[in-house]
Amino acid sequence: MKCITNYLFSLSVSVITFSSILLSTPAYSQIDFFYGKNTHGLRIGGGVGTTSLITHYSNSPVQLTTVGSIDYNFNPYLSIGVEGQYGTLKGVDTYNPHHLYYTSSTNKYRSVNFNVKVGLGLIDDFYPENGFQDAVKRLYIGVGYGTLKNKITFTTDPSLAQYAYGTPQTYGYVPIVPFNLGTFIDLPNFLGYDRVEINPNYQFTYMNSMYSDGFISSANSHLKGFYNEFSLSVKFKF
Repeated sequence: MKCITNYLFSLSVSVITFSSILLSTPAYSQIDFFYGKNTHGLRIGGGVGTTSLITHYSNSPVQLTTVGSIDYNFNPYLSIGVEGQYGTLKGVDTYNPHHLYYTSSTNKYRSVNFNVKVGLGLIDDFYPENGFQDAVKRLYIGVGYGTLKNKITFTTDPSLAQYAYGTPQTYGYVPIVPFNLGTFIDLPNFLGYDRVEINPNYQFTYMNSMYSDGFISSANSHLKGFYNEFSLSVKFKF
């Protein structure tokens, strides 16, 4: 519940911030909204975000991550790219007494994925008349494929050692499939007429490994892992 509350708070702050930016941006006329805009080409971005692990544990404290990306936009509504992350995934057994021998797992992970993003504008080609409508038209969904490198440390409860199953795997590479939802918000007249945009993004990532938090809880467990990531990046257009 604490994790959900933190995410709702982060989302609320972000929505208010984005709305303020959009509402403070003067509307463009329908005739010249796209005049001189950078609608395709290379984008290089970086930002910060939060992560939350979904595996064995009863609690997943929100952790920090950094994000970097290189994308090529064929148009404002279709892009391919590569994204890297460096951050932390953490799970904690908050039960008293503990249910798990590994009472917490902290993964200092690195990941890279290749992805494609498809915007609403490819489906509904309405003409945006201002920044808000443009951000709505550029709402996208995306999917990718990549690899995550684990570097996991544990805390343990020695009284439960007899219930530990198998050999933990604290290092290794895990195949991942990230799903994305987000949009792009232009910052006109900042470092040029149309050179900078903000990219809020929600990512739900599937980790194809039963050792996504470093261990298997029982001989009959087939649980694989997931994590949520909410990020805010700044992208420079070339």
